[in-house]
Amino acid sequence: MTTLITLVIPVDGDAGPFNLFSDADGYVNSFETNLPASTLEAGYTTTLVPSGATIIRVVSAGICTNYIDIPINFITTTTTSSSSSTSTSTSTSTSTSTSTSTSTSTSTSTSTSTSTSSSTTTTTTTIACLQYIINYDGLISHNIDYIDCNGDGAVVSIDWESGPKVICAREILSDDIPSLTILDGNCKGGTPTGNCWTYVLSNQVGGLDCPGKVILREWDCITHAYIDNIINLTPNYIFCNWNAQPPTIICGTGKFTITGTECF
Repeated sequence: MTTLITLVIPVDGDAGPFNLFSDADGYVNSFETNLPASTLEAGYTTTLVPSGATIIRVVSAGICTNYIDIPINFITTTTTSSSSSTSTSTSTSTSTSTSTSTSTSTSTSTSTSTSTSSSTTTTTTTIACLQYIINYDGLISHNIDYIDCNGDGAVVSIDWESGPKVICAREILSDDIPSLTILDGNCKGGTPTGNCWTYVLSNQVGGLDCPGKVILREWDCITHAYIDNIINLTPNYIFCNWNAQPPTIICGTGKFTITGTECF
């Protein structure tokens, strides 16, 4: 299928050249290779996207080896077909008889029939609604404009007060820190899925009342009740937390990151 791919690279970015993969084969085989950064920034049209693909992975093959997954925005198409037929038949008969007196009779009959039929077939492609994890780097706010599953515009902003979030979107319109946005599968019913999410607590600093430690309030995935854990300072503390109630730090400081929405 014909697909337009446009990539926004930060000023002084060192990405590229790029290879393109798709989820049609689990990102195994590239269908385009060695595309310069300038080509993708200008908008690159390809007809080599495999059938059945819904996500294109743009992988930098140069000094920078990052990648970004871009959902394909399908366009609804309508196909119309029509048919018509016309038939005409004409019959003429003439008879003449002669006797002592002459009589002549002529009869002519003409019949015309016309039939027209028209049919319209509409094929609609449904745009997938995908789930995204929006994280925060602990430095500047992370802002995203997107189209939600109902087709309405929406905005989400993540900072040190809000913590990471999970959204459902048909399309990401703008993302000021795409490296902190994780594509996490399809949404079900337009709302984030998973009852127990995987979190990482990093950048830990002990508090005045808990030197050398962080006291974390987790929300248990089974009982849906809080548990206070005393954690010795480590680079990363991984834990499961009930999705309806984000974790909090009640002594010390740290940064939360969501890595997945299915903990078990």
